[in-house]
Amino acid sequence: MRFSIASIFTLLLQLSIAQNSVFQLWTETGFKHKLNKKVDLTVEWTNRFDGFGLNTSFPQASVRYKFLDWLKGSLDYRLIISKEKNGNFSSGNRVNANIQLNKKLDRFDVGFRARYQYSFNRFVTSSYDPEFDVAYRFRPSISYDIKNSIFIPNASAEFFYSPENAPLGNQFTRIRYQIGVDFETKLPLDIGIAYLYDNKINLPNAIDRHVLNLSATYLINGKDNKKKKEKENTKNPRDL
Repeated sequence: MRFSIASIFTLLLQLSIAQNSVFQLWTETGFKHKLNKKVDLTVEWTNRFDGFGLNTSFPQASVRYKFLDWLKGSLDYRLIISKEKNGNFSSGNRVNANIQLNKKLDRFDVGFRARYQYSFNRFVTSSYDPEFDVAYRFRPSISYDIKNSIFIPNASAEFFYSPENAPLGNQFTRIRYQIGVDFETKLPLDIGIAYLYDNKINLPNAIDRHVLNLSATYLINGKDNKKKKEKENTKNPRDL
């Protein structure tokens, strides 16, 4: 695994040099607590690194409610700390409202997430940062639970739409493609690794991102047994 991650890192770094793009490493750690059959809480800390070190950091708290087996809703609060071009860090707040739909087809899980993100109380900054955007996001996804295996491969594409009445608003501005794998272990952990291609569209002088994403979430309640365990299309706490 160590050699594999190093190889991916080197490949993506070469891609970022050859194209109008950058490479980033994202790490996600957190814990999840299931209050009851309907409600669970997640707290996580995400760090995003580029060639100059830490670029963005944010703690996030989420509460999720299961309306039906195939329909869930959640609210996230995120404190964003982001580096500007001059090297200083600015901060702001963001709230996400999410609706997640899932349909199980044999060992496949097909999902769709709709998100509205709203940013507020951003401290003075001279640099544009998409993390502080107001946006609608739409994310179809699919995963496959391989029989007698710890691997759950998954793929998704997320579309970002800017509703702001501005010269570059009222249009789709980004498509984020992702392919990865989650690991189903006997430990009270949800672990995943993924590659993301963050493609900017309809924006001048856009710089795309190649991302290696590593995630680990500790389940306070421990692993449920196989029959009771709820399998979702993705396990990363930032997804829902």
